[in-house]
Amino acid sequence: MGFRLGSNFTNTPVNPAIVAAGPTDILVLPAINVPIDNAQVVLIFAVALGIDAVATGIEFDLYRGTSTTGVLLSVWGADFVAASMPADSLAGCWVDVPGIVAEQVYTLTGLTTAGVGNSAIFNACLIAMCL
Repeated sequence: MGFRLGSNFTNTPVNPAIVAAGPTDILVLPAINVPIDNAQVVLIFAVALGIDAVATGIEFDLYRGTSTTGVLLSVWGADFVAASMPADSLAGCWVDVPGIVAEQVYTLTGLTTAGVGNSAIFNACLIAMCL
């Protein structure tokens, strides 16, 4: 007798750039296709991007649900001197226990600080694995 653990991933950004005006959805994970029964969900992300020349920092927020309307799980950030990092990559992981749910969705958003232009997303991925 066997069993299957839920998982899913995406490497298709929903937006080509992080806009300077506010949080931008980068990745929306398709629903985990096996109901989660109090399982731990390990979330791993990586983003490579070209940063606006005026920006002084970048923040990535991970939400349970779709976009910023979901539950904020975690925040990653990097501060730097303006124009000192024309390209950067950032990766992170988080463990979530959403309870007993079906079709769970996760969203990674990005936000630049003090930026006036858009920060291009070169590559990105988000994966969720139930334990």
